[in-house]
Amino acid sequence: KKNSLYAIFLSGLLLFSFGCKNKTVSEELAVPEYNPLITAFTSGIVSCESPVIVRFSENFSDSVTPGAVVSKGVLSIEPETPGLVTYLDQRSFEFKPETRFKPGTAFQVKVKAGKLFDNPAAEKPFVFSFHTVVQHITLNIEAFRPYNDYKPEMNYVTGKLVTADVADADAVQLALTAKQDNRECHRHQ
Repeated sequence: KKNSLYAIFLSGLLLFSFGCKNKTVSEELAVPEYNPLITAFTSGIVSCESPVIVRFSENFSDSVTPGAVVSKGVLSIEPETPGLVTYLDQRSFEFKPETRFKPGTAFQVKVKAGKLFDNPAAEKPFVFSFHTVVQHITLNIEAFRPYNDYKPEMNYVTGKLVTADVADADAVQLALTAKQDNRECHRHQ
C-alpha cells in the first residue's frame, strides 16, 4: 500500500514539474519595471491590427514632426516584426507592423529612450509585452427552412458568423462550407 501511495505521489510530482514549463498569457504579460519617463504603452491582449504606442512624461529632446520616422534602434520587438516607428506628437510614437501581427502571439518590446532623451531615467531600456487575440470563429444559425414546403430538398440557412478579431473576408468565406447530399451548396452573402 505504501508503494502505491509513493507511486501516485511521484507521478503527481512529475506531472506538476513538467506541466509548469509552459508560460501562461498572464506570465507573458508580466508588469514591467517602473520608469518615470514612460506614462503609457500598449499592453494586455490587443487586436492583430493594433499599433504599439509608447507615451512619455516629457517632450522629446528634439522638436519632432508628427508622422516623421523615429531613428533606428529606438524600438525593437520580438518575435522580430518588420514595421515602421513614427512620431505621433511631441511625447509619443507608434510602431505599425508592415502586415498584421500574428494572432495568439506574445510580443516583447524594448524601448531605448536614451536615444531620444537626455534623462537618467532613459539610460536603462524599458521592456514591456503584449499579446495578440487568438482568432476564433463562432457561427450562429438563425434559420434552417425549405424554400418551398413542398420541395424539402431545396433549403436555406441564415445566420451570423462572428470572429474574435479582425479577419480577412476571403479567408473567412473559405472556412465556411455547406453540403447537402454530398454536394457543395451555393453561398449568398
